[in-house]
Amino acid sequence: MTLSLAGVWIALLRKQVSHRTQLLQRETRERERVEREHALEAERSRIARDLHDDLGSRLTEINFLASTSQLPGSADETDTTFRAISERARALVKALDVIVWAVDPADNSLQSLADYLCGYAREYLANSSIPCRFKVPIACPDLIIDGKVRHEVFMVVKEILNNIARHAKATEVKFQMTIDDALEIDIMDNGKGFDRETNGDGHGLKNCSLRLAKIGGDFEIESLTGVGTTFRIKIPLRHLTVFQTENQQLETTNR
Repeated sequence: MTLSLAGVWIALLRKQVSHRTQLLQRETRERERVEREHALEAERSRIARDLHDDLGSRLTEINFLASTSQLPGSADETDTTFRAISERARALVKALDVIVWAVDPADNSLQSLADYLCGYAREYLANSSIPCRFKVPIACPDLIIDGKVRHEVFMVVKEILNNIARHAKATEVKFQMTIDDALEIDIMDNGKGFDRETNGDGHGLKNCSLRLAKIGGDFEIESLTGVGTTFRIKIPLRHLTVFQTENQQLETTNR
């Protein structure tokens, strides 16, 4: 009799445990779904801010230049105005291209990030007449990179290149990328350098540290007056690969 009751009790207990396990799995999946939706909403908000702040201001400037061109003036002044409009329009297209690239699922790989950064650096420095040598892996590990991470890394690289072009007086730049347990990007110029004790990080570079800190990365600057500057971006791979597909999450939950 006792054994029979014990058997019934064990069967009921197993059933309760199984039922509770299923409930926990459903709750876990629901929590993950809500977290993904929150992350997606945050990304949409960021894109909206970018569109409003960056593209909006550029469009306002183009509109102002266009209205100015309608005022009486010399042919040279009109030509200068239209060239300025053309330059602003090209910058607007590039800014939009960056936003689209950062959110396009087809470009969410580490390889795409490497290709895009190298392509941008090559074009940007070519327009500034500064030769650039590249040392990057032929092929990158097959890793999926979150859109926010790609965007922040790009903005840091953009700020570095802008700083070099405007202030370094460099005649050559080296762009180097290594991938081990972390993604490391070194951008080195042979320019005039600067004294960090008197100039700090200089020329808006402080924002680079803040951007990388938000995604778990580090930013370092090594500079010698009259020798040049090295800018180093370092992000552990575990912070790059924060994205999982829904199927991967479900498989992990069901194990």
